[in-house]
Amino acid sequence: MAQASTTLAEDLRGLFRGMLRVDAVARRLYARDASIFEVEPQAVAIPQDADDLAVLLKYCQEHQLPVTARGAGTGLAGESVGAGVIVDLSVHFQAIRQIESDSVTVEAGVRYATLAAALAEQGRRLAPDPASGAVCTIGGMIATNASGSNLYRHGYIRDYVEALEVLWDNGESARLISPAARSCTLKRSERVEAGARYATLAAAEGPRTADIRRGVTELLSAHRHLIACRPTATPYDRCGYRLDDIWTPAGVDLARLLVGSEGTLGLVTAARLRTIPLPGGCALLLLGFASLEAAVRAGSDCRRFPLTACDLLD
Repeated sequence: MAQASTTLAEDLRGLFRGMLRVDAVARRLYARDASIFEVEPQAVAIPQDADDLAVLLKYCQEHQLPVTARGAGTGLAGESVGAGVIVDLSVHFQAIRQIESDSVTVEAGVRYATLAAALAEQGRRLAPDPASGAVCTIGGMIATNASGSNLYRHGYIRDYVEALEVLWDNGESARLISPAARSCTLKRSERVEAGARYATLAAAEGPRTADIRRGVTELLSAHRHLIACRPTATPYDRCGYRLDDIWTPAGVDLARLLVGSEGTLGLVTAARLRTIPLPGGCALLLLGFASLEAAVRAGSDCRRFPLTACDLLD
């Protein structure tokens, strides 16, 4: 591994502007995340920007090197560890580019807590609130389709993604618009207009993006009946790729497909996310039960009420 790591560093010298670590200390540090798994990588790359990351991805594709994206490393399933090149996006992708009346454009390395504080100044918030919010990054939340304790009412982050800036395996960049992002809040005429804009953007896509869209469309079309007859058995499901709700009148929603894919389909460098108003107030009700079974039954019964969150403490 040492020889391969040295070769990688030599090949990228003068091309990759960010930090590339191949020393034993860095590889050991990035061999772990918050999970129980430990996999020592070949190298650790910290790109300065999207162009820098594109150079790295193109090299890794040409040399068949696996790439694993990493945010804060708070995942519990080993999402941030891998034997190839670990790409740390938490160092330089730190910009909150624009806060609008009901959305925010933010880079992948911004921490949830930092974004929450900035949005609160405008009376807004990001609906999902993961337990690791103090340290986790927006890119990590998108990669894992994060939610939080208020999942019951507000769902997953995929429901708030309006657009993604993505780099594919060959380094080609793409801006993916999610036509489903505002479908629940738009009037019919506005949905038609949004669909037309989406179709125009899709027609101007780069060759790799167009190839991926065509391939995904053909694959899902061939298995559409199977996907339709095998719906998820639970309303709360983050297993595998979500294929059942990415069809739209305008075509396949690639942005929605990428959310929750853990960096296996493409690397997200920035996103535009829909925000919601800060709550006008809050109240807490604490209930005690004689058994775990009784508590679970009561929690299920509580679904009849407009609760924001329901947590079980044992």
